[in-house]
Amino acid sequence: MHALQTGLQPTNERRPFTVTNIDDWLIEQDHPSAYLFNTDLFNATLYLILRNHQLENWDGYDALPISRESCHTAEILAASFPSGVEFPNIFPTSVGGYSIEWRAGERYLSIEIENSEISSVYLDGGQKKKKTLFIESFDLPRDEAECAVIAGWIKDGFSLDD
Repeated sequence: MHALQTGLQPTNERRPFTVTNIDDWLIEQDHPSAYLFNTDLFNATLYLILRNHQLENWDGYDALPISRESCHTAEILAASFPSGVEFPNIFPTSVGGYSIEWRAGERYLSIEIENSEISSVYLDGGQKKKKTLFIESFDLPRDEAECAVIAGWIKDGFSLDD
């Protein structure tokens, strides 16, 4: 199915995204980071990674399958992400989780999710700052303050509204 048939137009312009047929659309795009963060697209991307990395050794180096718990944790965390920011890069990890990353100039944010554990690192090279946050067993509402910290890093470092 072509992008025109789904109502989606490939473009370099940053704009909000509406999910209609995610499999076909993702195949046609160079990279989803040309779009603003959207929870539906984010969750669909998590699911595609989960679905395509269910066998052990999927990378040829003894990688574990992506766990449903990792997917669930990422979905819950993403609900706290601010709007008006660039869509992140999302990668499977060899320990059965996800790596979610933003880069902009000298700024970099990495969020690693393994089951219910969340590790994040924010680097601001221009200000020579490094901030880290680790959540051992993610749970809401208990970890709302930590979600707010991560959301603040995303908004401060990767907002497209500026």
